[in-house]
Amino acid sequence: MLGPEEAKQQLKQFENPNGYLEAGVRVSGFWSKLKDIGAGLLEGAERTYGGWNAENQAKWEAAKTAFEQLGDKDRLKLLNALFPGIGHHVDASWQMQKKGTYQAGYLRRAFRAPRSPGVTAAVRADWLTFLMRILIPYRYDLDFLVGWAPHLRWGAEPCIGMLLAAVLDSKGEDQKKTYAALTSILRGEHLVGRVARHLTTAMLCCSRPEAWEAIEKLASPSALRAAERSYLRYPARHEQQQFLPAACTLVSTAPSDGTASAAISIRSSSPTASFVSLATIMATASARPGAFHMALDGHSRSIRRTDESDTTVE
Repeated sequence: MLGPEEAKQQLKQFENPNGYLEAGVRVSGFWSKLKDIGAGLLEGAERTYGGWNAENQAKWEAAKTAFEQLGDKDRLKLLNALFPGIGHHVDASWQMQKKGTYQAGYLRRAFRAPRSPGVTAAVRADWLTFLMRILIPYRYDLDFLVGWAPHLRWGAEPCIGMLLAAVLDSKGEDQKKTYAALTSILRGEHLVGRVARHLTTAMLCCSRPEAWEAIEKLASPSALRAAERSYLRYPARHEQQQFLPAACTLVSTAPSDGTASAAISIRSSSPTASFVSLATIMATASARPGAFHMALDGHSRSIRRTDESDTTVE
């Protein structure tokens, strides 16, 4: 496995100092509205936090709002210009995140609102902007994302993980190669990659049961050294989320008291994170139709079901 200094040196071969300039040239060939949206997104991604003023902020916010309102063809055209070679996967992840289960930030809560895309628009726009900041300075492909995500800037791993989840849900050669590369990391066979949040996010947020099972095996205490255990805050996806709008543990790891801790091989300062199991959630739902209850990090929260799909947390 590469050490930090060795990884830093090897990353230099992928650097693209003209990345933003090249993306701007690709965007400049579009019709006026699409060109303005692309330019606004690029400017927002390129500027550092210290380089903002009211005019810059207004332009960036307008670009994000206009991007959300684009039709499918124009959105894909712009994403292909911003992310050459993987634009269709970025678009798939953008759509997938409308069904996601979390807000953003340190005070985030669990919820689902797949019928109300406006609720997740700001989070998705920030994800897109951060993905541009991560990738545009490099020459990349999917193999690069799988292997080098843990060695990139702070916050790159979960951001790239959401992109890779969409790749795993796609069909064709990209899906096969990406899954093979991720599982090779789990087996300790990858030359560059290591187990990190991009891997667990991708495997748990895709719709492939075999990917969930791979993480479940990773989460078993026998698979980990004690010094490497930390705890996930990611939900199990899809078929469990038909019933559960919030975080839960993998069913087979739940003890008899209904709570469980899922461990992964990432160092963390957080010793535990307890989740209510799916079985407990369903038992509660049967006893109290229309209501769920969960415990997360020792805090109880009531989850009110507003309709079949949209759920709020109180």
